[in-house]
Amino acid sequence: MPKQTFLQKNRFLIFIACLSLTLSSCSTAASPEAKEAVAAFQKIDSRVELGINITDYLSQVSDAKLALEKYKSLSNNNKKITQPLEFALNAHVSALDFWNCEVQSNDAGSLAQCQTPKLEAFATQFPKVKTYVDKLEPDSVGREKLFFGVNTREVLSTLWSEAKTETTQAQAALN
Repeated sequence: MPKQTFLQKNRFLIFIACLSLTLSSCSTAASPEAKEAVAAFQKIDSRVELGINITDYLSQVSDAKLALEKYKSLSNNNKKITQPLEFALNAHVSALDFWNCEVQSNDAGSLAQCQTPKLEAFATQFPKVKTYVDKLEPDSVGREKLFFGVNTREVLSTLWSEAKTETTQAQAALN
């Protein structure tokens, strides 16, 4: 009887080991870090619906950013989760930046000077904000064209809506 090689003797065990590795790499179960990241963004969505002040909002956005960074640091993160959450984070950071104009400005002129360039930038990133901006009539002040009378709450709600849509997509990818 010919002598069997290691591979021939252990062919079945090698097959089972390879199958096990293949199946474990195809696992669709979401990691606790993924669930934590999505939950952090869902918490923001709930808080803005109920009402939130800028200080608490900053804290919530910071927490969500940290949870997302923790999840992204994993080698097996899912782009169907990270990409929508990155977009949602961008919308929340933009909302914070825009809201801060209202907090920092002491008159309509300084508010318009702060908000106008942000609105123009947001219009290129967020389709719903573009729809809002397209309805505005800029006023000429010297060489500048400024948007006066912008409804800050409406812009914030629009950005929050964009973020919530993306968070919902990330949640769907968890399942």
